[in-house]
Amino acid sequence: MSNIPLSISEELQQLQSEASFHASKVEAEIGQLRSALAAKEQEALGKCEMLLEEVQKAFQESEEYFEQWKKAEATNEELLSRNVSLSQERDALTIDCAALIAERDEFAARNQLFTAENQTLIKKHELLGNEVSAATEELDKRAHLLVEKTNCYQALQKESLQKYEMLLAEVQKAFQESEDHFEQWKKTESLVPPFSLECEKISLGEQRNTGPHRSWDITFHQVTLLGRRWAQLDLRLVEHHGNAGILIFEGPGSSPALHRWNPNGEEGGRRFLLVVPQDHTSQTLLASVPASDLVFLRDATSKIIQEVATQESTDHRSLFWLQVARRLLQHLSEVPSRIYYDAVKTSVLSQATGQPAPRFELVNAYYAGKVLPSLPLVWKISESKIHMESSTGNAGPLLAWPSTESGEPAAEVVFDLEDAPLARKTWSNWLKHDQQLVSFLIKEFPNFLHHFFEQHPESPLSQATLQKQARQLSLTLTRITSGKRPGIWRRIFRK
Repeated sequence: MSNIPLSISEELQQLQSEASFHASKVEAEIGQLRSALAAKEQEALGKCEMLLEEVQKAFQESEEYFEQWKKAEATNEELLSRNVSLSQERDALTIDCAALIAERDEFAARNQLFTAENQTLIKKHELLGNEVSAATEELDKRAHLLVEKTNCYQALQKESLQKYEMLLAEVQKAFQESEDHFEQWKKTESLVPPFSLECEKISLGEQRNTGPHRSWDITFHQVTLLGRRWAQLDLRLVEHHGNAGILIFEGPGSSPALHRWNPNGEEGGRRFLLVVPQDHTSQTLLASVPASDLVFLRDATSKIIQEVATQESTDHRSLFWLQVARRLLQHLSEVPSRIYYDAVKTSVLSQATGQPAPRFELVNAYYAGKVLPSLPLVWKISESKIHMESSTGNAGPLLAWPSTESGEPAAEVVFDLEDAPLARKTWSNWLKHDQQLVSFLIKEFPNFLHHFFEQHPESPLSQATLQKQARQLSLTLTRITSGKRPGIWRRIFRK
């Protein structure tokens, strides 16, 4: 009986050493399992010590504890079974430890691979960091430049908005003024007498449709124009080498149709004047013709277009001649823009200052498609003022001719060139049509003075002095109209 505890103790010591040996091998990888095993070993060791004390006590009291020995034997058997279980657990732990070691090796291999990849990523990160730094610097520069440009753009936008608002206000003001002028013009336009060519009948004659000189004979019957009358006028619509024109025959026993009658051909004993607006000679003629001649050419062409267009049966030849007439009318409308007139009547007006003032009256004045039977002007030389007078009961030549409180056309409009700010303000308030008309009139002053001294050779006024002052008047107008404060309409058309 005394050998039994020794073998158990030896076995326990052996189990403990083996458990310690296995526990030390897997201590780093399986800490939790080792703690559990250590707890179980500690429990088993505690039980063994208790059993050893009981056995020693039993040795001393063998007879008393014989029955207890049996129990100890049973306990020993239990411990043996437990030992077997611990051995099985140890084997399982060994297998688990081997698996953990394999996993550790696999993790180590993976760790090496991850380390290599990490180093590669670190290098790429450094490269990307350098690129990001360079890109950041470039973006900072661009952002700084963008901020400067944005500030500049905002300043320009603000300035443009202010200019736009100012321009919009000026345009609205000009638009309102133009509407007011248009309403006033509609009231006064009806007072201007119609002034155009009239005829009772138009006869369409023979056509010659073989090039390069094509023509169509046309006869006007009972013609009236600007107080003149013809029983018959023989005309010919022509196309020479693709250029449209009109040929006017001299009527028997009647005055020529044009004041500026310079015949350039003859046919059948009758002289004629051929006008081809695209020809240089005709262009020179049209630039110097009086108003009634230009009105005659335009109105006669318009009458031909109206007559051909209203024919019941229009063949391809008539359509061809209709296009020729329309081209002719277009070319006639492209003559140099200026003030046309038939004659200038002059007189001398006395002023309160005692200095006489020349007065010019344009007969049959024609400008921009509008004919005025009379256009009176007074030039007050000492005051550098131009007085435009209206005809009796009719409006003057300006579209924006003012009215009195009763609605009647004002007697005159004064353009004061001596007071530059006032002249500039007056000029800026006029329509473009009126600005150009006044400019053309002032440029014609030297010609007006020529007529004046022809009709008044005994006038006390000095022709040389007035001619010089007329040229100075034109320069003054140019300076005023091209100053730093241009009028509303000139600013609009300039932009």
